[in-house]
Amino acid sequence: MKPFLAALLITLFVVPLGTASGQTETPRLYLLKTGSSFATGCFGPCLCPVLEQPMQGTFTLKRASVDPLFTYYDVLDVRWTLPNAPQSVPIVGSGTYRVGGEVAVEQQMILDLSVGGGAKQRFDSGLISGGGTFPAIDIKLSLHGQQACIDTVLHVIAAPATATSAEDAGSMTPGIRTATSTPFQDQVGFVLSMPRAGRVGVAIYDARGRRVRDLFEGEWSAGVHPIMWNGKANGGADCGAGLYLARATIRGEHFVARVIRVR
Repeated sequence: MKPFLAALLITLFVVPLGTASGQTETPRLYLLKTGSSFATGCFGPCLCPVLEQPMQGTFTLKRASVDPLFTYYDVLDVRWTLPNAPQSVPIVGSGTYRVGGEVAVEQQMILDLSVGGGAKQRFDSGLISGGGTFPAIDIKLSLHGQQACIDTVLHVIAAPATATSAEDAGSMTPGIRTATSTPFQDQVGFVLSMPRAGRVGVAIYDARGRRVRDLFEGEWSAGVHPIMWNGKANGGADCGAGLYLARATIRGEHFVARVIRVR
């Protein structure tokens, strides 16, 4: 088979079905799975310990472009934590991911991340073999390209949050967060993280604290649940531009996500 034809077939294989060229693909929320880790220390032949901790959290993947070899994605809104650390260590940032190849399937992820509130640093997997199980992702990113003795390596094992096992749900942090960009015009998306099944209420409040829209009230299973708001109040009137708060009550605890509407 000619290299170009092989590359085209691989690219078609890894592009999600139902996303024709020219159409906008909805961003997909990803959940870190069991086995994801944050490791720092001596790698390779160096003689010092490697400290490894489990890592959990979410990020959003949005298809950016396609060429004859690769499908390119934006990695947005990385929000990870180290749950076993003695104090909070937020890991936040964004980057890119590509998957495809000419003969065998290859992948690469590059993330610019702030760890524990520090300056952003670039973690890069390099272009490596793998990615044949996409949309599931299993990849290791290194701060120093796995060339230095002392390094920090992130093992990212992730899958779309629509298929959440009971084990993964139990390791979540409960809450609500935005799943689409803000400021927004017509509609905005949120995701709720539910470590355990229970009663949930989600409502929209304006900047003065007035309740303008009820989005959901009832029982929900453990997992990650998307929920949309079309910018309208309970009576159907259009809400104006400004700051709004999405308040989620999950098993008696309250969580808030802030969004801004523009016109």
